Amino acid sequence: MKEFKKQNHIYKTEALLNQTTGLVCEKIASNSETPWLVPTANMLKKWLSIFPSGQFVINDEFGEPVSIQMFTKINWDGDIQKLSADIKAKGIKEAFVPDGNTLVMWVETNPLGYIGTDLQLAFVNNAKYLGQKEGVEHILCLLKPSEYGIQKAKNPDVKFWEYCQKNSGEGLSPTEWLSDFEESGIKIIKPAYKACQIDNITLGISLNEIYEKYINSYKPELWGKGDDLLSLTTPDGGVWYLDPDHEPKAVYVGDYVWGMIF
Repeated sequence: MKEFKKQNHIYKTEALLNQTTGLVCEKIASNSETPWLVPTANMLKKWLSIFPSGQFVINDEFGEPVSIQMFTKINWDGDIQKLSADIKAKGIKEAFVPDGNTLVMWVETNPLGYIGTDLQLAFVNNAKYLGQKEGVEHILCLLKPSEYGIQKAKNPDVKFWEYCQKNSGEGLSPTEWLSDFEESGIKIIKPAYKACQIDNITLGISLNEIYEKYINSYKPELWGKGDDLLSLTTPDGGVWYLDPDHEPKAVYVGDYVWGMIF
């Protein structure tokens, strides 16, 4: 167990175990900025069978789980232009290289109300700790600027990468979630368009539940119509696409950014 403390906030990073995944997922999804991006228990169990040392739960000072942090390993030659956005869309075996030279933090769930509490520092420190343990050459991360959707709702013309690059007067991203990562030592290097693609069937929810669990209960004022009648924009800037040819299926597509620790 690795413990990090700063500004009176204590986070304990613990390895995920098969027998606790269901409870952890339920608690974290109920308090997440983007509950549709919280991995299911089945997803976690699959990854625990592939890369058990790279899957973690972050607990607060009271022992309550607040976030899930997941890693994979790939081979990368250091060329930023070669970074692909499809890691999240690949199958589990294709997305993990056992002897890969690069550690990728590709899931870090964003809990409500934790911006500015050094949670990102705990993420970064844990990534460094695991990277040293695994003996990798590089540590990368895929980050979701969940506040982008709020800005896009105010200004439909704002572009994703332009928004992420604009500085706040201090050389940092205007989104607090990203700027806290930058202050913790991550360099934002490249957009990862459509990096996340997941369907409601994989998440184990019906189309009705998308409305009941998400649209009607999570920031309903920030959901909107997409470019066509069969799509819905989300508060985090992603889009749910309804699939009339494979009803009752819907696919969420979200943009991320690549970050680099070293």
